[in-house]
Amino acid sequence: MKHKLLSVALFSLVPFVVCTEAEALGFSQAYVFGDSLSDPGNIFNVTQAVQPFTEVLGIDVPVIPPVPPYDKDGRFADGLVWVDFLAAKLELNLIPSTELTSSPITLFPEPGINFNFNGSTADNSVNFAFGGAQTGFSGAGEAGTLIPGILTQVNVFAADLFQANQPANQDALYIIWGGANDYQIVSDANPEESVKNLTQTVEILYSIGARNFRLSCTYGDK
Repeated sequence: MKHKLLSVALFSLVPFVVCTEAEALGFSQAYVFGDSLSDPGNIFNVTQAVQPFTEVLGIDVPVIPPVPPYDKDGRFADGLVWVDFLAAKLELNLIPSTELTSSPITLFPEPGINFNFNGSTADNSVNFAFGGAQTGFSGAGEAGTLIPGILTQVNVFAADLFQANQPANQDALYIIWGGANDYQIVSDANPEESVKNLTQTVEILYSIGARNFRLSCTYGDK
């Protein structure tokens, strides 16, 4: 019931969120913003890349998710996740955002994820989802400080389009899936804040030109 209530709230706040089979035809690109349910290996690429520097940086971050038992490319599954199948159906090549740069991490001026895409997100279908991402600016769990939340994912996409001097593609599909990590490993879960974050996510995308959305929200029993 909580899931249904939150979904109704989201759709009433964001009336332009639409997804039908008819609209799924003819998308020229797709962009994904979300958590582990959509992550194509982004958090895996980041935590793997940081391993040689953990001692020097004074951080202790394991490779997430562990392989095996998870997919060899770092998905939180034993193979492809749902957006991979959707992209194949749409005949689109979704590229993990961490593979658009020379390295998924940067060490200067301080350790973090490398978001220097050099305008390449304008010309590619990109999956920005990170395992552990919350709906806000960061993530949950032991690697939370390394994880861009959904609002961060959208903001770095918007910044890269600005660098390329391009609006968001009106013929692309924009997929947003999140919410669960706002309630897992969290003692003060706030449904209204989650709704606000996801609403703001869509509003940012809409403001830069996006028009076709697939929005889903999930969370636990808290």
